[in-house]
Amino acid sequence: MGFIAAGCRKYGIPFHNPSIDSLILAQNLLPDLGKYKLDIVAEHLHLPAFNHHRASDDAATVGYMLPPFFKMLEEMGLRHLGRSTGPWSTCAREERPSASPST
Repeated sequence: MGFIAAGCRKYGIPFHNPSIDSLILAQNLLPDLGKYKLDIVAEHLHLPAFNHHRASDDAATVGYMLPPFFKMLEEMGLRHLGRSTGPWSTCAREERPSASPST
């Protein structure tokens, strides 16, 4: 998403795209897993089988991972990743618009 944000900054186009890093979530929520490849995390969470390395299947699987992760976070008392501090602050990222377009 960085290249899209840079292009938008260059042309003065507003770009607001908050995102969540599923790898950091998995590493923090499943510390005993050891390896965090998508298929390993999906199997651990008992998610449906998928065609690994197919973009649409990988994206759908990450989508299926988020509800269990959000439930774990909520059970820990965390409801707003964007407002968190500590290790969770790196899970949520937000592209900030620049004050002026760069040339």
